Amino acid sequence: MSRAVIQPFEEYQRSRIIFVQTVAALAGGKDNRNVELLKKLDAIRLLGPLLSDPVISIKQYAALAIGTLAGADEEIATQVVKDDGGQILKLILKSLETSNRFYKKTACRLLGKLSKWKSLASEVVKETPGEVGVLTFLVSCLEDCDGEVKQFAANALQKICMNGADLATSVIQAQGIEPLSLCLQEPDIKLKRQAVLTISSIVKHSKDLADKIISLGGVGTTFTLKDKIGIQAEKSLNLTRCSSDKLIDNIYLSSMSNVSDYVVNTSLPQSKRLPEGVSNKMKNKIKLEPIVRK
Repeated sequence: MSRAVIQPFEEYQRSRIIFVQTVAALAGGKDNRNVELLKKLDAIRLLGPLLSDPVISIKQYAALAIGTLAGADEEIATQVVKDDGGQILKLILKSLETSNRFYKKTACRLLGKLSKWKSLASEVVKETPGEVGVLTFLVSCLEDCDGEVKQFAANALQKICMNGADLATSVIQAQGIEPLSLCLQEPDIKLKRQAVLTISSIVKHSKDLADKIISLGGVGTTFTLKDKIGIQAEKSLNLTRCSSDKLIDNIYLSSMSNVSDYVVNTSLPQSKRLPEGVSNKMKNKIKLEPIVRK
């Protein structure tokens, strides 16, 4: 093939790569003014079509830039989800048909950035006929062999669940609890911690949701203690998976300052209910009900 024919295509590809890499770097920079400037320059409209680019690295950087911009500004996130009949969101959903683990991580991050906005979360997870659903994609990523893909997927699910009981219920209906429970058994502590935070974001809404998770065999004895003001810090982690038919007596759900959530199996001896190092103030806030035998 003639070099004269190939050269303009190579230059066009290089230009696309330079564009998405530069915009992604500017969006993620320390100067907050960059986001406002990129919004005025309508960068999202230029980045959107690149989500269907045949070059995977261009798709990845386009998704990275869109996610960073959407996470920094709600107006940009609204543009991604709703403008032109949700055209960019449709391109995002279409781009999810991939087996590339690097793009999966970026796509999970992008979906998490969009879902952090309460006004948009329901629109993001809405099923579109003929497209890969967001929840379906994220749950499938929880079963990926790459630990970072699982972690990013669990983080995106957490952001979705934080926006209301209805969305948390949608994650349960999407069969997300079993793979989240399996993540608790992984050796990677970061993945374990993220799985706990995601489950906590579900049970925080109601006792009924906590009972649903238990009935699905999601969590047996779970203790996630975050005992710092304003900071979610893992103090102790004792995680086991129980079968769906195992009797769980007397599960008590409590929330503290709408941040920390506890599912406590009170059939444990009193001495083992609270890990060492828990402050007396924390102990006083956790009330344990008596065991009721049936």
